[in-house]
Amino acid sequence: STAASTTFAFQNSATSTITGLAVQGNYLFIARAGTNNLLVLNKNTGASAQTLTYTSPVGVSVDTSSNLWMITSGTTVSKYTVNGSGALSAPTLTLTGLSYPMATQVSPDGTTVAVCDGGLRQQVKFFNTTTGILTHTLGLSGGYYTDATVSDNKFYFSDFRGDRLPFIAYQADNSYWVCDAGNYRVMHYSSGHTF
Repeated sequence: STAASTTFAFQNSATSTITGLAVQGNYLFIARAGTNNLLVLNKNTGASAQTLTYTSPVGVSVDTSSNLWMITSGTTVSKYTVNGSGALSAPTLTLTGLSYPMATQVSPDGTTVAVCDGGLRQQVKFFNTTTGILTHTLGLSGGYYTDATVSDNKFYFSDFRGDRLPFIAYQADNSYWVCDAGNYRVMHYSSGHTF
């Protein structure tokens, strides 16, 4: 289709690197921080539904209520309602207390959004998806910025050279995997946050 060929054309530009990818209902969301847009495609046909403008969108994920969570402007994590045409509402909830959010993922039960917080924090922070309240923090503040000793409760998400591209991936039992990219390892934690 024309939409599919347009999508591939975007991939030929250095500024159009995909910085977030999520699926919700009939839609595929593709974030591109370098072009400041969120492309919304019909996941069944590949047809373009929306091209939305956001400042540096990354780390998109979808919750069990079909809301989209997205990091924008390098510091903001917000929840959006997706309408029938694939357009997004104004933010319905914005998380606070983050230094440099890099990746998001919503738990299978829909109650928690996890955020890899890089910069000076180097932690995974867990927030209630309804209230936005911080419910748990995993990892020592500062991670490997403050101490090079390797441990199971420290992360290396970014450094002075740039981002290391972390991710969070949940399993059906609410346990989860965290990519400690700077140490080239992926670590598994229980739903109770134990290694």
